[in-house]
Amino acid sequence: EVGTPEDLAYKQLLDTCKDAVASLVRQQAKALDIERAKFTHRKQQHHEQTASVQALLNLRKVKLNVGGCRFATTLDTLTKHQDSMLSAMFSGRFAVEPDENGEFFIDRNGRPFVYILDYLRNGELDVSDTDEALRRQILREATFYNLIPLINILSVTPKQHDVVQWSLDATLKSVNIFLSNKSLTAVNIDEGHAYVMGNTPFETGQHAWKLEVSIPTSPHWILIGISRQRRHKDNSYSDNGLWGVSSCSQHYYDGVVSTEPTNIKHGDTVYVLLDADTGTLCVNNITLGWRDEIRGIPTGVGYVPHFNLYDKCSGFTLTPVTVQHYQHKTKRKWKKRHIKGAW
Repeated sequence: EVGTPEDLAYKQLLDTCKDAVASLVRQQAKALDIERAKFTHRKQQHHEQTASVQALLNLRKVKLNVGGCRFATTLDTLTKHQDSMLSAMFSGRFAVEPDENGEFFIDRNGRPFVYILDYLRNGELDVSDTDEALRRQILREATFYNLIPLINILSVTPKQHDVVQWSLDATLKSVNIFLSNKSLTAVNIDEGHAYVMGNTPFETGQHAWKLEVSIPTSPHWILIGISRQRRHKDNSYSDNGLWGVSSCSQHYYDGVVSTEPTNIKHGDTVYVLLDADTGTLCVNNITLGWRDEIRGIPTGVGYVPHFNLYDKCSGFTLTPVTVQHYQHKTKRKWKKRHIKGAW
């Protein structure tokens, strides 16, 4: 039945609206299907990562095959440093599967990995007895595994790790100096100047030592320095071949004395560094926060640590330390810093 023109127009408009609505529904359904697929994919990824992490967590130990060398450790050890390659490898973010022997293979040199694993277990690594070639191998592997703290340890030169064990010399001292504690503690048992020296000359390299100072009575005088001579009189501070600083604002430079605002008191801790290669002596009072440097000391000469005490019952306890330890203890902002160059 044919209707009026108005009916036909209405019918055409209604059909157009139906088509538009149907198209819009199809578009929305398609977009919803895409989002549903994305959500399903993310959900599957999450389940896979969770399962991977759980599988690793369920492992009592982790077996590694590093270049043919086999190791057994724990997940906690391998993931201790979060920025490292090993931590990322066993984080569950990557599809890492063991082989048929239950081992995770890493195509790296297995010999230095002994030291890598030792560091991960203990948080420190002593490489003082390793040769330079092995040290470089360990450093290369530490760089590969991105173990930044270990890289910093291995980047320190060998001489900074080494410490020459020495003590005070019972044959190079005044009669009033009493030695004890395996010749590491010296005390002046009477009034007046008295000297004591170390038993090891340093001709090359860097050498550091720590002093715990005890000068309970006035005028609280002590000299800390080095000497190229082996014999001295009691008032050795005036001798040629001696460089050092005293607690009463005095610098001694090969027989010449100058005045500098320094101070050392009872109970202070003083760190000393001799760089025999550059002719530099650094004296750091970490208790009071000042530092003195004496430069221009002739090189190529064997220098011996030298000390002079004045007060009765004054003394000190000596401890040889590594250059690395010295640098760690003296790394700070100093209240005062005096540098004396060559005269």
